Amino acid sequence: NRYKNAQGHLSTLDRKLVKGKFDKGEVEKTLDCLKDILDHNVLQASTRDSLMRDMTELKIARDRRD
Repeated sequence: NRYKNAQGHLSTLDRKLVKGKFDKGEVEKTLDCLKDILDHNVLQASTRDSLMRDMTELKIARDRRD
């Protein structure tokens, strides 16, 4: 369910970005879902590192929109 939630929010975020809308609320939901995966799932080190990089990039994008 955690993966499904994250995919759903990423999909919503992507659809909005394609339309030119950056939705900070959706970014926050996505970040929360990714953090939930990191906090509660056993992951390979490479997968964990990749998700952490993705989270960092999303945070940078969010912060640049201020």
